Amino acid sequence: MRSIKRQVHRKRVITLPISFQRIIYTLTPFLILTLSILLFDRLLPTFNKMSGFMAIKEIDVEIINHTSKSNHVRVENIKNELKPFIGESLYSINKDKIIEKIKGNPWIKRIILYRKIPSTIKVVIESKEAKYIFSNGEIYYLDDKGEIITQ
Repeated sequence: MRSIKRQVHRKRVITLPISFQRIIYTLTPFLILTLSILLFDRLLPTFNKMSGFMAIKEIDVEIINHTSKSNHVRVENIKNELKPFIGESLYSINKDKIIEKIKGNPWIKRIILYRKIPSTIKVVIESKEAKYIFSNGEIYYLDDKGEIITQ
């Protein structure tokens, strides 16, 4: 009888130099962490819109340097301008868009935005104060620097 020889296939093991192995073992967690952060950053706004997680529910407006005589900057008007932002994610919202939306009022001197966790944006507005009134057929309001606020 013929004997059948069994061929044993051996797996070839490729070995890397130890220095290269150390580099791979050291960098792997950082690569995984970096990829996770990038993926999380891309998916978070989508997740927030779907689930309402950290969605803006309230906009708190505070006006400083506001005299009772002048009603040029009103809390109600600012809140109405910012209503389109309600429901968006607290973290994916663009602060510059909010500032540009409000900045159209010439009586606003400075705007500061705060995120109040879990669902509020606080808007602090410093309004200009009319120090001088100039009349030349038309009435001009001037601030403390002498710049025209409105006519």
